[in-house]
Amino acid sequence: MEESRFFTNKGPAAEAAAKSPAGRVFTNFARHPLATVKETGAGYLVSWTDLRYRYRGRHPFTAYTRLDKDLNILDSGLAQKY
Repeated sequence: MEESRFFTNKGPAAEAAAKSPAGRVFTNFARHPLATVKETGAGYLVSWTDLRYRYRGRHPFTAYTRLDKDLNILDSGLAQKY
């Protein structure tokens, strides 16, 4: 059986975040990962969710990566809700 995966919201920040420790784990696990990129004063905050999982109107499994303006990874982690 062939497994289908898609990666949404491609872009420089999302691609850099996918290389972080949490980004690698999450994108390898998730079949339908969605990256949400928010620009902050210090750089970017990229949060990940798997579109398969939704509970009471929320996506409980998330990962995040903080990047500086040059797309260097500052920190990353897994969380229930970020």
